[in-house]
Amino acid sequence: MGTLLIVAFITVMKFLNFLKPKPAQPTIDSYGQQSCGVEQQQIQSVMEWLES
Repeated sequence: MGTLLIVAFITVMKFLNFLKPKPAQPTIDSYGQQSCGVEQQQIQSVMEWLES
């Protein structure tokens, strides 16, 4: 029964993530670390390259 609940939870989370609107340009969600020593423009360039 526990495994079924976990599978159902994962399925619901994937479905909810699918409904989330996509941003006009790539974004980085950060949880904790505020900086990494790399310029924002350089990160943005890499994100756009990865998306293409």
